[in-house]
This record gives sequence, C-alpha cells and structure tokens, in this order.
Amino acid sequence: VIEVDPAGNIVWMFRNYVHPNPILPRLRNGSFKERGADGWPSDWILSSRLSEGGGEVIWDEGASPRPCPGLSYDRPGALLLQQTIRCKPGTTYHMAGQIRTEELDGHACLQMSFIDAMGAAVYDAPDIPRGQSLNGSAGWVQDSFEATAPPSATALEARLFITGSGKAFVKGLLLHT
Repeated sequence: VIEVDPAGNIVWMFRNYVHPNPILPRLRNGSFKERGADGWPSDWILSSRLSEGGGEVIWDEGASPRPCPGLSYDRPGALLLQQTIRCKPGTTYHMAGQIRTEELDGHACLQMSFIDAMGAAVYDAPDIPRGQSLNGSAGWVQDSFEATAPPSATALEARLFITGSGKAFVKGLLLHT
C-alpha cells in the first residue's frame, strides 16, 4: 500500500511481503548439472506466486550435452524458474543462455528482475529486462541481453519465465558483469 500526495510524493508505504528465497553471491548451477532431492535444478526455485496454482518443473532428458530443466504450464498467469543473486546498483549485468518452447500458446523468455532490499520488484512487469520472447514450438535459440542495476536494486532474479499453456526449457545460462 502506498499513499501519494497530489504533488506525487510518497506520504507513507506499507509492505508485508518478505523475500523468501536465499540471495546467492553469484549465479550457481547455470549449466544445470546438479539436481536436488526435489528433482529441481540445485540452487533454483519454482516461483508460483503468479501461477494461479498450476505448473511444474520438467526435464528434457534428451537435450545435449546434458538434460536441461523446463517449465510445463497449463493456465492463465505466469510461472518462473529462478535464482536470486546479489547485485550492485549501477553495474551492468549480461545474461546469456539457450531457450526453446513446445506447443506454447503464451510466451516464454529469459528475464532479469531487479529487486530492492524488501524483495519488491524495482520495475513494473512490462519493463523487466528480458531476452527474446518465444511461442509456439521453437527449437533452441541462443539468447543474450544486458541490463544495468537501478539505484534501489540489491539483488536480481535470473529467470526462465512462461505464461500460457505449453512448455519452455533453458540450458547453458550465464550471468556476468
């Protein structure tokens, strides 16, 4: 909740959201070699806060050079496979990786969502830095993009994002300055 005066100044603000995920010093397991006991890639979480209750982590066991994770989704909303990494305001981050989709009637992309010390997104959803948007059935696409951490950013969420029914996969994810 935010109260803004007629001049556009924030009078007061209340947030009850606390960021529940660990904040890592750097991207880990971007090659997706390691799996946890839950079957998800180690150091990655499934964020379903926008999913309307659906979706799951899946694996493309036949991907080369090794199996890679993906998301299967079947309803309106959005699903995220993500990892939260500490960032430094004013630093430019470069993300690269490969992404593909299967029978996706929405879209999928790689994203870097910057968050503040309270765990809130710094950008509105349409403005989140992202790579190419894929839909339908698209073979592996090498993607890369960069973004500069805003002054209020303390971390970034490296993500595979999917909305709509279908599947999206990611492999070989890198994040560097």
